[in-house]
Amino acid sequence: MSHWLRQTNQKLYQCRLLQEQQQQCGELVLQQALQESALYQLRDAWLCYLHELAEAASYRQPFSSLEQLLQQMPLVTGEVRELQQLAADPFSWLAQLLLAVERQMLPPASAAAGHHRHRHDDHHHHHDHDHEHDNGHDEDDAAAPPAQRIDLIPLTAAEPATDVAGWSRQLERLIDAQRANRHES
Repeated sequence: MSHWLRQTNQKLYQCRLLQEQQQQCGELVLQQALQESALYQLRDAWLCYLHELAEAASYRQPFSSLEQLLQQMPLVTGEVRELQQLAADPFSWLAQLLLAVERQMLPPASAAAGHHRHRHDDHHHHHDHDHEHDNGHDEDDAAAPPAQRIDLIPLTAAEPATDVAGWSRQLERLIDAQRANRHES
């Protein structure tokens, strides 16, 4: 058994364990942390599987994405082409998984930018009408405790849906089918 095959299986197993813990957990913040961790394990399983496919095609150079593998791999196999087609279809489970991983790695910039812009506008408004409070801070900034001025990441349904369990099942099915095809060849 190859190193990458073991790694792929281990990451898929760890993803399932995290999902089970998430289902049993009652605390919202912990559920979110477990879901994000499961998504990272699933991303790692995906990357390990790409390395497994590359190794099966005798390609052993480093890469960190499907795009890099496609650019570098001398002979692209049918399995890798299948993954390429899935990743290119924005409605496929694989494209949604990869997009969720990408989103998870980005900061929630729009909320922070909106909050900063609003505070900046308030600051100028106070100075235009009342120069007595010109100490470099908004009047309500000085009175507000620091915890009220921190931008928090919302844990609401407004965020894009993350179907880690569904994506995990789909990835496992795909891997099992492709491995079975390889063994039959």
